[in-house]
Amino acid sequence: MSLKKFLILGVIFLLLVSLIYIFQNKDKLEKKSIAKESCLQNNGKWLEKYNECELGGLTQENRIKCQTMNGQFLDCTSPCRHNPNAQKEFCAQICVPVCKF
Repeated sequence: MSLKKFLILGVIFLLLVSLIYIFQNKDKLEKKSIAKESCLQNNGKWLEKYNECELGGLTQENRIKCQTMNGQFLDCTSPCRHNPNAQKEFCAQICVPVCKF
């Protein structure tokens, strides 16, 4: 097989794999986008890496907002929950309400 044919088949294969990945993850990406939009519209802070929306305070209104966004309301998470060095450093002992997706 010539190098040109090999490269063409390789590109076709990569395109097919990419299309399969996109279609398999389309719903997941759409849900994430909707969650992010809802978070920002509700004055939350969106944490892209963790699919979380930090809400302003521990209120019944924020709990309802989270449920409306189809998230799981966690009323008391650590502000250092994503810091792997948190045990070695000082971390304020306060509750951060989070809507987790």
